[in-house]
Amino acid sequence: MMNRENKLALMKDRFARLSRSEKNIKCGGVLRRLKRDIRNLEKLK
Repeated sequence: MMNRENKLALMKDRFARLSRSEKNIKCGGVLRRLKRDIRNLEKLK
């Protein structure tokens, strides 16, 4: 199982890739959820 730091790094990478994409994202909720999950994981540290 992945530890918290690896999971957080993967999520941040995915968020960066999605937010810099030129195309419209079909579901804005994906970015909102990623942001929220990243914030919550950082809070647990």
